[in-house]
Amino acid sequence: MNDGHVIDYAHARHGVLYHGTFSDLSGQPRATWTYEALDGHRQTDVAIDRDTFEFLWNGFSSCKVFSRHMVAAPNGPLDPAASHIIGLRFRDEQGDGHCTFTIPADEADVEFMAWLFALDPPYLNAPASTWRGRSG
Repeated sequence: MNDGHVIDYAHARHGVLYHGTFSDLSGQPRATWTYEALDGHRQTDVAIDRDTFEFLWNGFSSCKVFSRHMVAAPNGPLDPAASHIIGLRFRDEQGDGHCTFTIPADEADVEFMAWLFALDPPYLNAPASTWRGRSG
């Protein structure tokens, strides 16, 4: 069984749901962002190098925010506007595993912000003209 890791991220900003999938299941890190902007649906494969992927993955054990916001059993509705919703799936010599985190949208922890900037969600660079409910 090959080791493999998947990071699944969702967060809504300005009425737009941003969804990112990051994995190394094929051996090489891959990343895809999907979101709906005013000018239509976008799905974009983005470059991610091994160092960045490992920084993101290792952040789950090194950044205390993740341990504070792990969801024991996400059996209720999750609110992507109120939280950064992050799911992990992994495979190692012990088998498959998964866990979920809900980080408050206004979280300002320095380690988490560094992790989020490495994730590089499109909303960090989206001009206001692409937000729903906004013009110009």
